[in-house]
Amino acid sequence: GEALQRLESKDFRLQISKCEFSVSRINFLGHIISADGVTPDPKNVQPILDAPTPKTLKQGQSLLGMVNYYHDFIKNLSTTAEPLRRLTRKGVKFHWSTECSQAFERLKSDIAGEVRNFIFDPNAPTFFTTDASDVGLGAVLNQRQHGREVPIAYASHTLQPRERSFATNEKEALACI
Repeated sequence: GEALQRLESKDFRLQISKCEFSVSRINFLGHIISADGVTPDPKNVQPILDAPTPKTLKQGQSLLGMVNYYHDFIKNLSTTAEPLRRLTRKGVKFHWSTECSQAFERLKSDIAGEVRNFIFDPNAPTFFTTDASDVGLGAVLNQRQHGREVPIAYASHTLQPRERSFATNEKEALACI
């Protein structure tokens, strides 16, 4: 096809043993990509769901790393994960609280369900929504596809101390960036 011709015209070389052609879905870097959209690979999600309560800073950081890898699929990740992030800050004694347990369970339920980001359709009506809290910002890009509003991607940001003093409308504007 055209893609292969372009690669050849630029002297790119492909290793055939690493290529897949004419497949309906592909596993790429822990994501399943198909015509239906992009989902996290269940093999990578299962360790998050099975993870025990972290007992050390290193275990907490590891858990956040696994969850953050799928940030595109989790609405308001920064706000939800804030209690866990606080534990990983420099100079903070690692103490797992009820608030941490609630955040951990919420993150697991957010990633455990039927999580899918749809493929962007340049012809579909598109909506961008932001949300702000005292600790983080969230944004979601949605489209109207198949007669309903579906997610294309999520984004979130943990507010820096200076940003926490912003007015709500300023925080929501910041979420657009």
